Amino acid sequence: MSISPSIIQNTRRTLRVEMPVTKKWAFFDHAAVAPLTGPAAAALQQWQQEATEDGTTAWLSWARRLETTRSRAAQL
Repeated sequence: MSISPSIIQNTRRTLRVEMPVTKKWAFFDHAAVAPLTGPAAAALQQWQQEATEDGTTAWLSWARRLETTRSRAAQL
């Protein structure tokens, strides 16, 4: 079974969109030291905004999201 070159190109384009840093740089780092993806940066910005506006009252919703993320990662 082989994967068509067009599928590979589309996948590559899709992944590059998620990494804004690739507009300017080529990165060969591993995930522990690599730049954030767009979705990860957006989630951090949302958390910061909620923490700024609502303080610790926002923690319960974030704890639920954390558990959902852990559960999904465990299924990989």
